[in-house]
Amino acid sequence: MSTVYQTNPKTGVTYAYSTVSYWDKEAKRPRNKREYLGRVDPITKAIIPKKSHGKNDASREAGPNDADDLKAVVKRQNRELEQKDRQIAKLQEDLTALQQRYRAASELLHEIAKTISSSAF
Repeated sequence: MSTVYQTNPKTGVTYAYSTVSYWDKEAKRPRNKREYLGRVDPITKAIIPKKSHGKNDASREAGPNDADDLKAVVKRQNRELEQKDRQIAKLQEDLTALQQRYRAASELLHEIAKTISSSAF
């Protein structure tokens, strides 16, 4: 499967298609199946997906459509990042406390082992 780009000479708009080659048994020759992917943005060269016209079309991509939606998405993601940063800081504090407890327990066990080994002789 490959992507083919085709430019309309009248409008200058570039379109993207997905192409799959297959063997046509009846005609005994190779053929191509093309599926329209969308327009190509002239600045970023990114493919702008085709629009869906059906209400229940599963392939329709749900996403922000205007600047207000984008701002809301950015705010939500920033809140999520702040929450995750707080969670990371809390986990780091917990890890430090556990490491201190581990060192104290290890030293205590080491002292007990010394006491046992010195009293055995």
